[in-house]
Amino acid sequence: MPYVFITHLERVMDANKDLKGGIAVHGVTINNLRFADDIDLSSSSLQEATQLLNEQGKRLGLVINKAKTQTMVFGNNNIDQPEKIDDYTLENVTWFTYLGSVFTYDNHCSQYLWTRIGKATEVTKSIENI
Repeated sequence: MPYVFITHLERVMDANKDLKGGIAVHGVTINNLRFADDIDLSSSSLQEATQLLNEQGKRLGLVINKAKTQTMVFGNNNIDQPEKIDDYTLENVTWFTYLGSVFTYDNHCSQYLWTRIGKATEVTKSIENI
């Protein structure tokens, strides 16, 4: 059954490949990151990205888990109008962790550094007991 989910998710993401915005890497624009069922979208229009993802997902029987979905606007910790999916207001956050890396709205890396230092300290203390 996971193959059906992955195939449907690929179709949904193919529909989102034309979103405006994203990051250019060697001339290729990347507007989403995916790992398993986690999706990070990068777009110049938050509303366009979430609506398109929601509509395409519903068309194929996939539903966004609204309780686990959050938004973050880089460069601004407040947004004028919070994003909604089906009358559910999504939480706008100032930082989140994705695959072990910490991202913040202001691209400040101190949170990430403190997280890495904390993990290194834990490992060092566990080695002392050997």
